[in-house]
Amino acid sequence: MTVGTHPEYIDGMDATPDTLSADQVRQYLLDRADTYIKAHRSSLSFISQQAVADSKFLANVKNGQNFTIRNYQRVIDWLDEQERPVEPVAGGERAA
Repeated sequence: MTVGTHPEYIDGMDATPDTLSADQVRQYLLDRADTYIKAHRSSLSFISQQAVADSKFLANVKNGQNFTIRNYQRVIDWLDEQERPVEPVAGGERAA
């Protein structure tokens, strides 16, 4: 599970990937989305639509609906991609 690759979150909870609860995974997902929203003046529905093609996904997660590891991973991957620094390339263009 990808949560194990985010030690800053796990360290703060005194948990290991083997002991994370469903609520902790849910909260991590929502915390990551909230951080992005604040930094980019975005919304849960925008992230949801971009990551899993369902604008209500993260709102449903926030309201306690279950979700698959696949959709969790898609959102985390999307957020990681958006937060990756853009490096300039020769000629002044930006790398994708």
